[in-house]
Amino acid sequence: MNQNGDSRSVSREHCNQMQSFQISLETYDNDKAKGTFNNRIQFLLSALGYAVGYGNIWRFPYMLYKHGGGAFFIPYLSCLFFLVFPMYYLEVAFGQMYKKALHRYYDTIHPKLLGLSFTVAMICFFIAIFYMCLIGWCFAFLLNSFQDPLPWAPKLDENGNISEFSSDYFIKEFLDKSDSMFDIRSYNPTIMVSFTLLMAFVFFSLYRGIHSAKYLSYVIVPLPYFILTVFFIKGLTLEGFISG
Repeated sequence: MNQNGDSRSVSREHCNQMQSFQISLETYDNDKAKGTFNNRIQFLLSALGYAVGYGNIWRFPYMLYKHGGGAFFIPYLSCLFFLVFPMYYLEVAFGQMYKKALHRYYDTIHPKLLGLSFTVAMICFFIAIFYMCLIGWCFAFLLNSFQDPLPWAPKLDENGNISEFSSDYFIKEFLDKSDSMFDIRSYNPTIMVSFTLLMAFVFFSLYRGIHSAKYLSYVIVPLPYFILTVFFIKGLTLEGFISG
């Protein structure tokens, strides 16, 4: 009886080990198919590129000036530490724990949270459209910056005064803004070409998912900070930089 009991316990333990090994193989295959980061640097760069956007670099100084200067830091830092950071870490922890698509891991937590996954997806979709619009304008301005003289440089008006042509150029010539949203004109070829090239770049950068994006993060994420540093150093060499 003891020998039969021991043999059954050994066989049961062997079956459990085989099941655990099979689950490990399935998990490894799923991770390999989805793709994983090779090291922590790739993950940190990707997370930094995801978290830091135009709002942190471009819009933050404007909001700081508009809402009272230093007093703006009080609600900003409060929301940052008590709302943004906890929610961000929670989302990263969910992804690391469940390793599923967005619409699946919320459903795994609770079926009633399925609508939350679609809400998050729609928010990311509209933010991506907003960023693509801004980057498309920047790319078109980059192409126009190779002209000499610059098309947005200040010019003399009919009275011989220097006009601030930069804002007029952006609204009237670059965007070709109409008087009403119902005034539909022909497409803008400059913006259309820049958007098409930008969409193609994003597609070829992400069509393999994380397999291609993790290597691209080595260049895309540090590049804006490098360019801002170059602009800052250049600004220090200009005349009157202390007043500015």
